Amino acid sequence: MAKHSGGWWVPLLQNRYLLALLVMLSVSTLVAFFVRAGLDACDRNIEVVDKQVKSVPQIAAKPSPLSFMKSKRVLLVSHQLSLSGGPLLLMELAFLFRIVGAEVYWITIQKPSEEDEVIYSLEHKMLDRGVQVFSAKGKEAIDAALKADLVVLNTAVAGKWLDVVLKEDVSRVLQKVLWWIHEMRGHYFKLDYIKHLPSVAGAMIDSHVTAEYWKNRTQERLRIKMPETYVVHLGNSKELMEVAEDSVAKRVLREHVRESLGVRNEDLLFAIINSVSRGKGQDLFLRSFFESLQLIQGKKLQVPTMHAVIVGSDMNAQTKFESELRNYVIQKKIQDRVHFVNKTLTVAPYLAAIDVLVQNSQARGECFGRITIEAMAFQLPVLGTAAGGTTEIVVNGTTGLLHPAGKGGVIPLAKNIVKLATHVERRLTMGKRGYGRVKEMFLEQHMAERIAAVLKKVLKKSKSNYSTSAGRFPVGGCGGRLFACGSGTCDQLLPPEITTTWRLCTAEKAAAARGYRLVSVCLRAQSKRETLNCVTVMRALTIAREFSTARSLIYAPKQFSQQLQQQSKATEATFVPFNQLQQQRKLFESELITILDGCNDLHQIKQVHARILYNGLDQCCYVLTKLIRMLAKLNVPMETYPRLVFDQVRYRNPFLWTSLIRGYLLQGSLRESIVLYGSMRKEGIDPVSFTFSALFKACSEVLDVSLGRQIHAHTILVGGFTSDLYVGNTLIDMYVKCRCLGCGRKVLDEMPDKDVISWTTLIVGYAKGGDMDSAAALFDGLPLKDMVAWTAMVTGYAQNAKPGEAIQYFERMQNAGIETDEVTLVGVISACAQLGAIKYANWVCHIAERSGFINNVVVGSALIDMYSKCGTVEDAYRVFDGMKVRNVYSYSSMIVGFAMHGQGHAALKLFHEMAETDIRPNRVTFVGVLTACSHMGLVEQGRQLFASMEKCYGVAPVADHYACMVDILGRAGRLEESLELAQTMPVDPHAGVWGALLGACHIHGNPDIAQIAASHLFELEPDGIGNYIVLSNIYALAGRWDDVSRVRKLMKRKGLKKNPGYSWVEGKNGVIHEFVANDLTHSKSSEIRRVLEDILDRLKARGYQPNLSSVPRDVSDEEKKHILMTHSEKLALAFAVLTTSVASTIRIMKNLRICEDCHLFMCGASQIIEREIVVRDNMRFHHFQDGKCSCGNFW
Repeated sequence: MAKHSGGWWVPLLQNRYLLALLVMLSVSTLVAFFVRAGLDACDRNIEVVDKQVKSVPQIAAKPSPLSFMKSKRVLLVSHQLSLSGGPLLLMELAFLFRIVGAEVYWITIQKPSEEDEVIYSLEHKMLDRGVQVFSAKGKEAIDAALKADLVVLNTAVAGKWLDVVLKEDVSRVLQKVLWWIHEMRGHYFKLDYIKHLPSVAGAMIDSHVTAEYWKNRTQERLRIKMPETYVVHLGNSKELMEVAEDSVAKRVLREHVRESLGVRNEDLLFAIINSVSRGKGQDLFLRSFFESLQLIQGKKLQVPTMHAVIVGSDMNAQTKFESELRNYVIQKKIQDRVHFVNKTLTVAPYLAAIDVLVQNSQARGECFGRITIEAMAFQLPVLGTAAGGTTEIVVNGTTGLLHPAGKGGVIPLAKNIVKLATHVERRLTMGKRGYGRVKEMFLEQHMAERIAAVLKKVLKKSKSNYSTSAGRFPVGGCGGRLFACGSGTCDQLLPPEITTTWRLCTAEKAAAARGYRLVSVCLRAQSKRETLNCVTVMRALTIAREFSTARSLIYAPKQFSQQLQQQSKATEATFVPFNQLQQQRKLFESELITILDGCNDLHQIKQVHARILYNGLDQCCYVLTKLIRMLAKLNVPMETYPRLVFDQVRYRNPFLWTSLIRGYLLQGSLRESIVLYGSMRKEGIDPVSFTFSALFKACSEVLDVSLGRQIHAHTILVGGFTSDLYVGNTLIDMYVKCRCLGCGRKVLDEMPDKDVISWTTLIVGYAKGGDMDSAAALFDGLPLKDMVAWTAMVTGYAQNAKPGEAIQYFERMQNAGIETDEVTLVGVISACAQLGAIKYANWVCHIAERSGFINNVVVGSALIDMYSKCGTVEDAYRVFDGMKVRNVYSYSSMIVGFAMHGQGHAALKLFHEMAETDIRPNRVTFVGVLTACSHMGLVEQGRQLFASMEKCYGVAPVADHYACMVDILGRAGRLEESLELAQTMPVDPHAGVWGALLGACHIHGNPDIAQIAASHLFELEPDGIGNYIVLSNIYALAGRWDDVSRVRKLMKRKGLKKNPGYSWVEGKNGVIHEFVANDLTHSKSSEIRRVLEDILDRLKARGYQPNLSSVPRDVSDEEKKHILMTHSEKLALAFAVLTTSVASTIRIMKNLRICEDCHLFMCGASQIIEREIVVRDNMRFHHFQDGKCSCGNFW
């Protein structure tokens, strides 16, 4: 069944039924009026009323086939609790048991670390129906299993719970286990899951095909034998049948659903209602639907407009498969014919709206496919695969048409679609026959009868023969005082003192306020001295106990006792059925939860709280948990309001404890939350996974790995949480954030179940730590690589200055068909910016456009930065100009781009344009515009902008802005002013300030001020070898060789080695070629040398002379010329001339600042080869053209 959520259609039906109810109430009011008049005449004689009531003939309800389960203890174990088929079927069985008075316990094996609203809602739905929900771990679960008369394991995965929790007690439970199996997927056949299968009392399977498959597969693959196996076909619920048989309701639902889809009433609507996955065959169905449209068009058939709807989509987390479906629809241009609807629990509206159901499950098909019988109840024909349980439901040619599974079924399904589209009578006849088959075989009553037959056999086999007497109290005993009968009525009445004392035995002390209304009904009957039905009284006490908000209670609430006394006196009070009261209470609680969700301030929450108190819900953990969570969300101090609410609850469940613990953690009170956790343990309340996940997250935020380890130990001591997926994931996250990657890896290795989050968290940790080899090894071992995992690798390599690898992983990600989001794009854009390769830049920009992210302001700003760093500031401005929405980052990126390319005036112009908008410049904006002034030598403009920062724009200058001003003054030759500013600035100068001054000294050859700047740099960056080299070069230019020797000795003593200068250039097909100075290892070294010599000869003919001062070494002039000849940027230029087209721009990247000689060389070369040369060094871009540079020889 597809996953569902409540729909808009419920109020429509409610309004319709309310109208009918009002009519009935009107008639009842008239009758009551005359009856009341008669009673007044008789002086309200209650005896007469009793006689009149007793004289009304009672229609005996048909007994449930499961009535023999009355008072039995049943434990239901589900691998998960969700809106999927298996858990919902087990819940339905739980409610059938509760109707007949069985005591039902529920255990969910896997739960998420965060509180899940769906799980929370489903658990409370069970609690409201009297099902007791236990934790899957600990003594309570073991006791429930040992005391149960019947244990039902739901799905194969639930088998893991036997060994994990019961351990040595497994053998005591197996003989009363009924294993309910719904799967046919091969990965369930693991010995760890089903090794105990041969020893259980029986296996219940939904179809004969599935039963045969399990029998053969277990024998062939695992060499184990199936237990006695019972095939139990499912049935439709009474609620669904009521809607299916109500023509008015169906018409209303049909109109509204079709209106929401944009489908006319006369159009034909084919639907597939399943969770969206490849195994459910939505892709093949869409292909068949498209083929059917082609067949109709080719044969020119006259049929109504056909539509297809996919029900079961996930709007919040669209999968790769669903993206493929949507892309296929777009590719085939059938967007107006195909509709995607979000997953929903309520299928009735869509079954009422469609004309044909398609059940297209692939491989071995559906185990049963309950949606099939639900569709048949709505008199719909079914087009299904001839596989699995579908063949036992659909009679081919009678109630539907079958087609082969797999790709071979695409054309047959298309033809079947056309058959039903062109033959209205066949479609209607099949629907009616399907409805008849449902009435004959697939009702809830039929399913209950089949299950009852199985349970009688299983219970007979069970070694544990618990008494099935109708009068036995389920847990504990009453000393025979209340129930001394073995039949349907009590031999003695409730004692008179019960209305004032209500002395409960141990088991009865679990009674709580939620059950008091039904007990009150018993008390009213007792006051009239009526004979009570034993089941009624037992149900009252049992439900009261089961609906309590904690596992163990010491005494009945005072409110409960007072209500009992009041109800015992009010004998004329109107009787309200218990289930109706519970339904009203449940709706009211849900209404309160919804209202709390919408509260925006404390005053509103207090109003809701007053309503909670007024309606006696001050002990309802379900509602109060939400109340405390909302108070925490509004940052209300925990010690005041929330703590008072918590302290007034007598019987707190784990969720209430966790809500307060979480609140303290959100407000930074880690110590108080730990104390609270200790109190929780002292009271005997077992923590849930939410408790531990909240504590681990808090440890992550404060980086307290010691405390995290202690809590980790508690998860082991409490038991069971080591195998909890979500606790494991938050534990890994805690260790990663605390930089204990070894511990995180050990947790991952020891986790029995892992998901992609488990792996990705650790991958991100390795990436942040710079260990990309470990990250890559872990990534390669990841079974399922999703978008987040790929993004972690791409951004990891980009952040660790490995752009080539980042682009390789992104390319692999694209080839794998993984969807891209803005985070992935920003990561690969950063890599392209580092690499400076225009081919990759254009490729990534095209992907951003194709993915619809080109107008995303974050991606757009990143593209501007990328193109600027790739040397094409024109493309950067094209992206900027095309952005529909801009912010301060967009403007700042463009201003910085203009600045680094020497277009200072364009940067200043854009800054002033920005100032006229509502966007205010930030610190980065001013760094960009001041850098533009620096590169252009605009000293006065720089001074004015610096002065206006705080005065006009409210941006206080920081060290980066002072560094820009030092650079502006220093490049202009005002070294003394620059030094004075660095020494007197109001904030501590960082290395950037002194580095700017040292660079200016290098430009203007001032070794004295350089020594001052360098001394500060040696303190701030003792291992920064570049500072030593620049100072050494300044001394060399001044001819101070003794100082050069001193600096070099200092470098040697510190063990510092110069980072080799290298350049790289983009060759054909985007291949990057790197060159190091004097590198003769390239495959084209001889050709490169010939081209370089040719350029050099032509330059010398025009008067070029090498700038020997660019070699700060005490060597001969000839040796200096040889060194200059083989600088890496010159080698890169020669290679580009050799391998690229004549008209193209040559783009060279260099990791260090370009020297004076290479700058002069590039100017001349651009004129000789008549091509533009763009060089990006570690300072800026240089555009060489026609013998000139964009920097104006000022860099």
